[in-house]
This record gives sequence, structure tokens and C-alpha cells, in this order.
Amino acid sequence: MDGVNSKMTSFLLILGRRIFSMILMFLRHPIIIYKTNKRGKIKHQTGKKTYSRPYEIPEYKEDMKYCTSKEKYLRPVRLCESTAPEIIAMANKLGAFKVSDREYAENVFHFVKNNIRSKNAPVFGALKTLKKGYGSCFDSSSLFITLCRCGGVKARYKIYLHKEPPEGFQTLSDVCNEELLGGLAIVAAFYTVAEVELDGKWLECEVSSNPELDAYWNVPIAHFGENCGKVGGWIPDDVVYLERLPYRITIPTNIMFKLLRGTLEEINNVTDKEWLEGKKKLEETGREEYDRRARRRYGFLPSLED
Repeated sequence: MDGVNSKMTSFLLILGRRIFSMILMFLRHPIIIYKTNKRGKIKHQTGKKTYSRPYEIPEYKEDMKYCTSKEKYLRPVRLCESTAPEIIAMANKLGAFKVSDREYAENVFHFVKNNIRSKNAPVFGALKTLKKGYGSCFDSSSLFITLCRCGGVKARYKIYLHKEPPEGFQTLSDVCNEELLGGLAIVAAFYTVAEVELDGKWLECEVSSNPELDAYWNVPIAHFGENCGKVGGWIPDDVVYLERLPYRITIPTNIMFKLLRGTLEEINNVTDKEWLEGKKKLEETGREEYDRRARRRYGFLPSLED
């Protein structure tokens, strides 16, 4: 219990520092924020495109099975609407209650990782993320967790905590004024992945980064059950496991997205270009070959056999 309390205290301290940093940013740089937001909104409106998700949500039918348990890590909670008709329909399409728990969890993993685009956006929750086809790391993890719970597989959030912005975060200075990075670091304070319980063991599932973005950044494509903590410098100072996302994460995050919408839209435009470049790389190299080469450069993920 002491260990859990210690982690939660660390979690609250890091969150408090990030919120204070965000408030201080608005007090110090109101003009810079206004100009950056305005520029981002203009660019977004000029090149605005309707995102078309690469999948269809199946039709819900009354006889579709879903998990009705109230047990922790199986029950529906806020932002994890595991009894919503659309979630149930997608879960059944992915094999819920038709294949083994492991096969089903792997199907969910591949569906979310390959189809849900990574974007800076307010925290939607699983249902809206399924409908939109994109979301933040919070939302892609929420969708994975929700689909797993709907199919009767225990799942939870695993949140990496960072006292300081992780390595690579400063690359945003190419898009965003450097004086704003301290406030934006509230996002980098948390990197969210998911875990599923299979055969009594919790396995990590990193679904927040698309293979295309992994290819752009020249990092391995995390597979089902692999720990991704070291990818791209995301080495955490601590880790917290949660059944649901607390308001103390979602409220300040959504406030920040509301106030910095133009700035974050500009960052999203850059991310979309990176996604396209990564897609081209995977098409030219081949996904398996790219991943094998990347794993040879990084020693922390299991090597593939030649």
C-alpha cells in the first residue's frame, strides 16, 4: 500500500508542476500564444481536410455478446464505454468470445495501432475515438482497453511519468516558439500505454504510435506484449497503473488544448506530414524488413530471427 501511495504522490507532484508551468506560460507569454494560435488556425483552415477513417463500424445486433462483469478492469468506466453498441459491434467483429483471449487481445491491438491516427486533441474517450478514427495517446489506449473489456479481457492504463520533458520533446521548437515548450510539457509529463492480463500476467500494449510514425522516427514498431519505455527516449521516472483516467489528468489537458488549439493544430499538420513520410518508407522497405533493421539498431526489444 505504501508503494501505491508513493506512486500516487509522485503522480500528483508531477501533475502539479505541469499545471503550474502551463499557468505561468499564459501569464508570461500572452502575445506569443495569441500569435501562434492565430497562425496555426489560419494554416489549419487553409489546408483543412476531412479525415476519413480507414474502417467501417459494423452494425450492432441485439444478440451480440459482451462482458457484463462489474469486476475491476472489466467494468465500464468514464471514457471506457465498453457496453456502447458501437463498441460491442466492433468487439464482435474482432472476434470477441469467438477466439481465445490472447488472439482477441492481439486482434484489438493490431486494429487500434494500425488504424487510429495519433493527433493532439482533447481527451475524447473510447467511443468518440472509434467514431473519429484518431486521438491522443490517452484515447487510443482508452479504445484498446475498452474493446478488451468488452470482450471479457482485463485491461488497464499504464502511465509513464516524467519529471522533465523526455528527450526529443524539444524538436517541437521547429513548430512552436521555444518559450511555449515549458507549458506544453504538461502533455509530455504523461505517456499512456495499456496493459492486458493474460494467463495471470500483465502485458504492455503500445497502441499510441502508428507504425508510420515509428518509421519516420526510425524506432522499432512495438509488438503485442513488448515494453516500449525506451523508445525515442521515453524512459519514465515512475509508472502508475489506473483503471480509469482521473479528472486531474483530463481537465487540465483539455483546458490546454482549448487555449492552445491553433498551436496544436500546427503541430498536428507536421505530424500528418511525418506520417506520410513514414508510410512511404514502409512501402519502400517493407514493414517487416524495416522493423528488423530498427531492432538491430535498438537492443532493448527482442531481436527477430534472420
